[in-house]
Amino acid sequence: MAFASAQAGTTPAVTYGYGVGSVFAFAVVIYVLLVIILRAGIIA
Repeated sequence: MAFASAQAGTTPAVTYGYGVGSVFAFAVVIYVLLVIILRAGIIA
């Protein structure tokens, strides 16, 4: 199934999955940065 999708090119499912993964990863990075900034502010 995955091979067929890859062979067909960027299918909506693959694009959607990649988009969700990217957004989730971006949100995690932002969250970690905010936590670091807050902790640095509290410590300082």
